[in-house]
Amino acid sequence: MNDLILKYPKNGKFGEFGGKYIPETLVPAIEELEENYLKFKND
Repeated sequence: MNDLILKYPKNGKFGEFGGKYIPETLVPAIEELEENYLKFKND
């Protein structure tokens, strides 16, 4: 299992498109969600 985890980038984003397969209209909401998650995840 650890070998599998080490193969992937720590930020969870892959390649040119960042690994996000969502409609363009949702991008701002997802970016806001990601920003707030990173901000508050350790609270």
